[in-house]
Amino acid sequence: ALKKINIGDKKHYQQVKNEINLWRKLPQSNNILSLHDFELTQNAAYILMELCEEGSLLDYVKKKQGLIMESEALEIVYNIANGLLAMHTAKPSPVFHRDIKIENILKFGHLYKICDSLNSSS
Repeated sequence: ALKKINIGDKKHYQQVKNEINLWRKLPQSNNILSLHDFELTQNAAYILMELCEEGSLLDYVKKKQGLIMESEALEIVYNIANGLLAMHTAKPSPVFHRDIKIENILKFGHLYKICDSLNSSS
């Protein structure tokens, strides 16, 4: 998937650059969306990421009309927790997600992957 972020000013440019650098430093995890490549200009960032054709967890919940079995809900929470654990134990410094919400969890088969809004602890 190709994501385009329009950049308005130098502050926003630096924020986008920092977030891209954090994604690049994350450990491999089945529960974190993979960043494949990027192009960063003064006006825009183009980020090539793993494609999750099934959409977000929000899309999935709407499709299921909110009727998710308890075992499936536990699997979803387990996947999210695994992704967060990988972020929080990243070396040399932990990475924290600033915006965990149903729209920032993507469905990929039986896996759920975290995307968007990273922040370093340092």
